[in-house]
Amino acid sequence: MTRAVLLAAALFLVTASPVRAGYDEGLAAYKSGDFVTAASEFLPLARDGDVRAQRNLGYLYEKGKGVPQDHVEAVSWYRRAADKGDAKAQFNLAIMYFNGEGVFRNYRQAATWLRKAADQGHTEAQYRLGIMASTGRGILTDVVEAHKWFTLASMSGDKGATYARRRLVKRMTPGQIDRARRMALKWLDGRDR
Repeated sequence: MTRAVLLAAALFLVTASPVRAGYDEGLAAYKSGDFVTAASEFLPLARDGDVRAQRNLGYLYEKGKGVPQDHVEAVSWYRRAADKGDAKAQFNLAIMYFNGEGVFRNYRQAATWLRKAADQGHTEAQYRLGIMASTGRGILTDVVEAHKWFTLASMSGDKGATYARRRLVKRMTPGQIDRARRMALKWLDGRDR
């Protein structure tokens, strides 16, 4: 029995190593500016379901680095990674919806994907979700919700969120500000568990 377990573990390591090496090689190629190699390393991994490779391939297609620029293809790869819970892909997909790149512009879809990323602590998603809540673009205007997201983003060092929160406070009652702070603390408390 022990021999079978060791054999299975060895087989796993042998088959897993090239996948990891391909990702590392793709990342190294990207960092050195060799986007064609990066794309060729990420593509088989992305097809096999590697979330990081899917997100990175989406980015290459979005920017036209190493592959022809193709926003529809970028959205496709971002969506695959976003559906698996990758916060960066969720954010990128939200921006594609917000700007109408590769998809029809859809602020509600943008807000949906931003919320998924923001709920995972993605700072820029929190900031942008705060903007959407404060302006009512894609979601109902809710200054309390906006303040909450601005607070969380500013706690991560986002200066834009800090500035936006200061401006928003001028439109809020003391009760709304208190409720927003409690919501932010509750969100943080839930993340600590």
